[in-house]
Amino acid sequence: MTSSPTVSPPTLYTRSALQANPTLSQAIVDLVNDCFAWSKDQEAGKWDNSIPRFDNVEELYNMLGEDEAMGAIAVMFEELGGGWDGQRQRFY
Repeated sequence: MTSSPTVSPPTLYTRSALQANPTLSQAIVDLVNDCFAWSKDQEAGKWDNSIPRFDNVEELYNMLGEDEAMGAIAVMFEELGGGWDGQRQRFY
């Protein structure tokens, strides 16, 4: 029997919080682009898979907007054995 992953509660990140953490920003952009590409692959004839959702982190920041009360992205982390210290986790 496999055990369920240990997943954190959602963490909300605003534009300014992501701008302060460029590594996380780039990881989110990479994950979103991978997910968009995967979903487009399911219906390859309908979508141009060469166009990413975000060309760069600035597009992510622009999507979130300047108003901190209106724009945020939720991230959940899966613990991979090292706790929630940012060293041994994966995010969704």
